[in-house]
Amino acid sequence: MREYDADEIREAFDTSLGERPVDDLVSRRLRDPNGLATSLALELARGVAPEEEPTVGASAVVCGLLVGSRLPPQEPGLVHHLVDGLSTVRSFGRHAVIARQCDLAAVAEVETAVVGALEPRPERRGSLLVLFELGLALGLAARPAA
Repeated sequence: MREYDADEIREAFDTSLGERPVDDLVSRRLRDPNGLATSLALELARGVAPEEEPTVGASAVVCGLLVGSRLPPQEPGLVHHLVDGLSTVRSFGRHAVIARQCDLAAVAEVETAVVGALEPRPERRGSLLVLFELGLALGLAARPAA
């Protein structure tokens, strides 16, 4: 299993969500409002924070997915394995999936930046942190086995 260091995680963040994000086929499919990734993101947002409007939460999930999709090597088939990835995340939990593969300090840095950009009020960021982590874990777990 591939382990990602802090530099790779920061680069994936910059490439997917930075000033000049990559706009390739995988990124477009993950951001497609009518695609599977958006449907899963909305479902997760409604499940984690049912009292909140789900679009911001779904955005946090998609941001996590985008970061996960940019980790090397690029996996064009990731979009086709989202349901399997979700099953893995539900079985093992988002923390376990992320901890096995990522530098946790870098993940914390990236998720803080993403959630801070999505929600300026600190008291409303908790569920968005969970949702970003779910998206990142999903992006990691949906990578086709080599």
